[in-house]
Formats: sequence, C-alpha cells, structure tokens
Amino acid sequence: MLDLRGVSKYYSTRSGRRAVLDNVNLHIEKSERVGILGRNGSGKSTLIRLIGGSEFPTHGEIHRGMSVSWPLAFSGGFQGSLTGLDNLRFVCRIYGATYENALPFVEEFTELGKYLREPVKKYSNGMRARLAFAISMAIEFDCFLIDEVLAVGDANFQEKCRRELFIKRHDRAMLMVSHDPHMIRDHCSRACVLEKGILREFADVDAAFDFYDEQTGGSGHARIVVPDIAAQSASVENKHPPTTVAVATSGTDPNWLGPNMTIDNQNERIVAAFYRHLLGREAEPSGLKNHTQWMAQRNRETAVEDMLTTFLENDESRRYFERRSFMYSGAAPKHGAQSIDSIVSLGTHCYTSAFLKRFQHKPFSSVFDWIFSSPSMIAHALDDDFATFLDSSHYLPVPVEKREDGAEYNRVQHLFYQKHHNVNSMFNHHDVHEPADYAYFGRCVERFRAALSDGSKTLFLLIREEQANSVQEFEQVRDALRRRSPDSSFMFVAIAKEPARAGLPTIDLVSRDGNAVLNRFAASSPWHPMNFVDSFDEVCLYRAIFKDFQPPTQ
Repeated sequence: MLDLRGVSKYYSTRSGRRAVLDNVNLHIEKSERVGILGRNGSGKSTLIRLIGGSEFPTHGEIHRGMSVSWPLAFSGGFQGSLTGLDNLRFVCRIYGATYENALPFVEEFTELGKYLREPVKKYSNGMRARLAFAISMAIEFDCFLIDEVLAVGDANFQEKCRRELFIKRHDRAMLMVSHDPHMIRDHCSRACVLEKGILREFADVDAAFDFYDEQTGGSGHARIVVPDIAAQSASVENKHPPTTVAVATSGTDPNWLGPNMTIDNQNERIVAAFYRHLLGREAEPSGLKNHTQWMAQRNRETAVEDMLTTFLENDESRRYFERRSFMYSGAAPKHGAQSIDSIVSLGTHCYTSAFLKRFQHKPFSSVFDWIFSSPSMIAHALDDDFATFLDSSHYLPVPVEKREDGAEYNRVQHLFYQKHHNVNSMFNHHDVHEPADYAYFGRCVERFRAALSDGSKTLFLLIREEQANSVQEFEQVRDALRRRSPDSSFMFVAIAKEPARAGLPTIDLVSRDGNAVLNRFAASSPWHPMNFVDSFDEVCLYRAIFKDFQPPTQ
C-alpha cells in the first residue's frame, strides 16, 4: 500500500512562504487506480514528485509499502551525452533490473532503431518521450505515477502506450493526476480533487467530477473554438484578394510546402503547413522562425494543438476560409446552424472519439468508443436499452490462437452481436472477465443513458468508412435515436475510401431529415483508424460538421 499522512509542502517565494500542499492524507492499496483532478497550479505535479521521491515533504510522512515508479514518460533524468541504451543501462542499475532483459523490449517498443545508439541530446522531444515511456515500462513497479495525459508520439504510438500501461498492467496500482476529468473517469475507480493545496476524497469518480465541475464553472479545460466566418465585408475582400493555392497531399508530394521552401526539421514542416493550409500563403522567414522556436520550447503534442488554435483564431485565417468554396461541393444547408449543448460519440471504435477529443468536445467515453461495433448493433443497443450489451451470458473468451490482432487484443467476444450484427472484434481494449473492466462498461452505459434522457441539445456523431449501404445505416441509427431521444441531433459522416481527386477535401450532403444529416467526406489524404495523414483534412471536416451544428463554447 501507499500511505500519505499529513503531508504538507511549502516553497519560499519573494512574497513569502507559499503552501502548495496542506495536510494531505491519501491511502492507495495494491491494484487500486486513483485519480486526482486539479487545475493548473493546484499542486498535482508537486504531489507526484513527493510520492516518487524526487522531493521531500516539509511536514508529514509518506509510507511506501510497494514499489513506486517515477512519473511516466519523464525524461528529465536522462544524461544527454549518453546514448539511449546507456541511459537504459544506468536506470536498470539503479532499480536492480536486468539490462539484458529490458533491452529487447525497449528496442522493439521505441521503434528508434539506430538512434538508440546516438547521444540523447541529439533526440527530438518526441524521441526522448518514446525512450522515457519505454524505459518506464521496462522496469516493473507495483504502482505507476502518471502526471497529466500520456501524449507520446503519433496516434498509433499513443495507442500502443495505452495498451502497454492500462491493459497489460491492469493489476497494478496507479495514481493519475490531471486537469482533464475525462481521462480520470475512463481509467480510475475513485478520484480526489486537489484545490488550493487541499485534497478532498470522494466515494466515486462521478462525485469528484461534479465537485470539480462546480469549482471550475463547468469548464475544467479549454476548448478549441473555431471562429465564426459567416460574415465578412466586401472591403475586407478587396484589401485581401483571393490567393490561388494548390493544396497537395503532404505524404506524397515532396514540394507540397511550396516553392523555395527549405525544411530543416519537423517543427518547421508543421508551421509551414499551417501557413499554407490555414492562411493560404507561404510563411515569411521571420514568422517561420518565431513559430518554430515557440514549438521547440514546448511539449510536442500540446504545441501542435496550441498552434492550431492560434492559426484558426487568426483574422487572416477567417478571411481565407471565407473565400474558399470547397467545404460543400453539394448543396449547403439553407438554414442557420443549430445550437447544441454537447457532442457524444457513437463510435464505432476509435476515430469518432479521437476526433472529438482532439477538439476538446469529448464529455465521456461512450459505450461504442472502444469497440468494433456496427450501425445495426448501435440501433439494437438503443432499442433494448443496452440489456443485451450488459448481459454477461453472451460473453465468451477467445483463445489466444484465434485472436485476430494478437494475444493482447480481442480477448472477449459477444456471441449475440457476432451472430446477428457481424461484430467480430467486440472488445478491443477490455477483458470483461475482469470486474473492474466490466464495471467500466457499466459506467459507460449509465452515462450514455443520461445523455439520451437529460433533455439537453445533444449531437450524436458517427464517423465511419463509407459502405454501399451507408444510407440504410444512417436511417437505422437515426430512427433508433429518435425513439430514445426525440430532441437530439444526429450527424453521420461517411468517409470516402479514396481521397478526393481534385486534391482538396470535399463534403457532399447525401441526406437530410430534420435534425439528422448524412454527409460524405472525401479527404485530400489517406484516412487511418485514428487520423488522416494530413491534419488539414481534420480541420476541414470539423468546419464542415459545424456548418450544420453550432458547437458548445466555454
């Protein structure tokens, strides 16, 4: 167990002594997952450092009856002149682990190849984060400390990290601190709120969430709000005449950034792409330099999101998007956008959920977020109020040799949905024979039921690959939603299997029935389970959706 008794931490500042933690008491048993919600500056990271042993409390005691990790993906302890492998060897010696056993895992997991034999000071921020997370997983601990969201590498690598931590080590204790309540709800069995140095414990996650929501005024984290570009004057148009820009796919055309553009690193590539795609012009040298330096000083994943927000809120971006007409190649809606209070994912599997999360609109993990469902299954679950979904008699463990995607995937099958709805990979992330994971699905169902019945203006969003019967799938889910929640809205986006031939993303209105809309989206780049190759496609998809529905704001 891990036991904190009367822990306080003070720091000396120019204005006097400041209490960051005040008489904190916390008890964590083995295999227990505890989340701590708190706004920036509330003391979350300080608490993690004290528990990890990198700092000592001013007052109080910390008893560690189990081994405790350092904060996951923390790379501050690396020696820059040593290679990645030398740093691994050093950490193994400190923690009494066998280097020879850890080496194959780190080589395979980081995917850094020959760079593991290069000095760490030559690594990019992303490479350092990959190495740090892999070493964190190579050393086995009874309790893992997680400081904020694990945003390591691209979407596929983040999924790999999630499986390694939350699935393979589902029996370990975890202490997760975050200002994101959705991450806490997804992964923790109980939660606390840290506010002004005082830790408050709650009986369950939802109670902690409600308290935290009250303290933050219902906006515990910032949302990305796309500017309203509906009204622009003729004088502005005259001052900024349209610019003809050929938008090519970043993954295929080596000259897609434009003529005479020299790219020295990945940050420059991102900044230059934002200038070209979101402002419609090439970056001037000073702008490219300043934005690139700004990104290099920050966490890679956070910097990209912040940079996206900055560009979208720029007046020049508004004018550029107002001039472009490619958002609807078919009939645009003739009425104003409908106002909505929240957006809930209908799956299926990863993309819809990941899309909403990247734009900070994900209120909770939906029932269908992390499973390979189908529209017919969604309609059935809505009509029988998830009774079949939660009926454990339908669950059957899948032998390792029959699992489609490896020993750690698809460990459980749902016989009813397999037989009647062709759902062959039902539970990709959770083993429902583990009580905690089964309870997780139950919580998802309860939250989803609440979204159906709370009377708010909810948009249910389903993004999936286009099928021959996409219109019938749309109608099936639309009718089931209306039976359960007549006032809700529904947006179905069918992603075309082939990128748009013109090189620009297009969206066509296929069907509209009141507050239910079916659109067909053809991107300018290939689409993968978690993202498009070119992030510009996702920005265009977001804008296209909210030509119909006005997203909630802070």
